[in-house]
Amino acid sequence: MQARTLERLFIWPLAVIAAFFVPHIITSSYLMHIIVVSLMYAVLISSLNIMVGYVGEVSLAHPAFYGIGAYVSAILSTDSSFPFPSIFLLSGVIPAVFACVIGAFSIKLRGVYFVMVSLAFTLIIYFISNNWVDLTRGPMGIVNIPYPQIGLPFLPELVVRTRTHFYYFILILTIITVLFITRLVRSRIGSFFVAVRENQDLAESLGINIYKYKLIAFVLTALFAGWAGSFYCYYVRVVTPQVADFYYIVTFFIMLIAGGRGTIGGPILGAIIFSFIPEYLRVTAYLRDTVYGLLLIVTIYFLPEGIWPRIVEVFRRK
Repeated sequence: MQARTLERLFIWPLAVIAAFFVPHIITSSYLMHIIVVSLMYAVLISSLNIMVGYVGEVSLAHPAFYGIGAYVSAILSTDSSFPFPSIFLLSGVIPAVFACVIGAFSIKLRGVYFVMVSLAFTLIIYFISNNWVDLTRGPMGIVNIPYPQIGLPFLPELVVRTRTHFYYFILILTIITVLFITRLVRSRIGSFFVAVRENQDLAESLGINIYKYKLIAFVLTALFAGWAGSFYCYYVRVVTPQVADFYYIVTFFIMLIAGGRGTIGGPILGAIIFSFIPEYLRVTAYLRDTVYGLLLIVTIYFLPEGIWPRIVEVFRRK
């Protein structure tokens, strides 16, 4: 049986089914917290993978999109006139609009020039979140964010407040993200993404509008990053400028590179591994960076393409 068929028919369906039973098996609140955080990172890294893994463009704007999504949810949630579904939708759409505007003039740039523009955007968002006190409340942040309330047809309104509720919330978001990206990369657009990644000049000579498809990838990256930021906002109920800190991009890229760029399972695996190992070792925040660095060095040296491609290769040989 081919590895892709095995993955499609058995691995992913079994993983999804098992995931729905996790809260009934794991009784540790702390362990459930790590699982929830790892799934949130899975959404973030999967969205970053669209731009970095499939299109081949390094973007440092991911913390900015993540932060915008968190702040949109935090600010609008303080106004009771906005229902949760509208807030959550806007938390992805607004970062996507920012990506469209920024990408409209920067996406034509190549190499380090686009990287620097994306970095500048992240630094600007971080500066605004720190200094626009009337909107973001500055370094103190926005606290006591209300729990999301979801109205279901023919059922009482559900208030998402327990860890189990948030687990299913982020699990569903993760499944939607993975399914969307899977369909995307296997579509014609996905083949154009790969063509741009492999050789932009050749792709352009074949009639592929590289500007258009790089912009599409950039916008989709921002959309899902914003939704991950919205989840973070409701989960911790506090949003401070640190949510848009450039430091996060280091963690994002470590998870992506170690898991495997340009794959569906790589970002998920990388997010889980680099969420669990530092917590399992119970290291301090300072030592955590050292652990991240050592794990990344070992992974790059022994598995330069990432952990997930090696797992798939093992199944392919069987």
